[in-house]
Amino acid sequence: MATLALPSMQNIQLRAALALVPMLLLVWWTGDKVWLQATVVTMSTFIGMERCGLAPLGVVLHGMAILFGFMGLLWAQAYPPLFVLGCVALATAAIALTTHGAKWRSVGNFTFIPAVYLACESGEGVPADALLAHGLAFLSFAMAALLPTLALSAALQAREHGAWSGYWRQLRRNIDLGGSKPWKAAALTVALSVGCAAALVQWHHLGNGQWVIWSAASVVTGDAGSARIKLRDRVVGALVGVPLGILASQFIPHNLFSFCLASVASILTLVGFRRYVVGFGLRCAFSALTIVIAGNAASIAAERLINVLIGGTIGIAFVLAVHTAALDGFGIVKVDGGKQ
Repeated sequence: MATLALPSMQNIQLRAALALVPMLLLVWWTGDKVWLQATVVTMSTFIGMERCGLAPLGVVLHGMAILFGFMGLLWAQAYPPLFVLGCVALATAAIALTTHGAKWRSVGNFTFIPAVYLACESGEGVPADALLAHGLAFLSFAMAALLPTLALSAALQAREHGAWSGYWRQLRRNIDLGGSKPWKAAALTVALSVGCAAALVQWHHLGNGQWVIWSAASVVTGDAGSARIKLRDRVVGALVGVPLGILASQFIPHNLFSFCLASVASILTLVGFRRYVVGFGLRCAFSALTIVIAGNAASIAAERLINVLIGGTIGIAFVLAVHTAALDGFGIVKVDGGKQ
């Protein structure tokens, strides 16, 4: 069977916006900002669906993995060593998935990112004995947030096969996922980077620690050269984007409508730009804008810049250390053409 071509960037952007419309309507109807927090689940599963062609069953399994990861990490915040190990396990699994095709890392990353983000966001200021109950209260919102992606995936199945019935057992549509990637060096690097970042967040109680943890993982790209470029793009994006968002907040009304638009714009930058530095810079800008609109001090928005720098520094340090160890023949990993 021939593989299907991936859709154009414009089609992806349109479908991403369409997936978020029901969530925006729920915010408008209920006035509850928790629905905006749940859009992280919508967009994460949407990205998995688009990049790996997940069918409805695959979308459901991806969503369940996010929710299990979220609940596990939220509960583990009462036990810092377990939280660190949980973050390491999820980040390493994202790398290991590339043995089945390079694009599977998108599913892995967008299981790890929302699980860490939601766990840190939901656990902020919550007593240890109330973490589990707090997470359970959020689950109904998160499961509802899965429905728009599920509907889009079912519609794609019906369009491609003429009818959805009979294809419910498929995990994904038949698209090219790319060749398998050497993963051991990257897995070791991301385990060390995320472990160090998560430990720093837990024992020093850093605010918005999810940005430190993900930034540490993000620069682990497969080789030292591309890792440096990724770190450069993230630093430039944060240095430009965060002040821009804080500045824009001085001219934009601080109301629910502005908060919703900025939040959705931030989420859409995950799929809206081919150049990473542009997308990340705008994501930092919109994130800073939402933080200030929500009534927080600009210094809280500036934490994103600081945390990106901290996490990126941790990540690049371990990238270079593992790369150097491999080149020196320490026997830690096998390097394949320097591209691991």
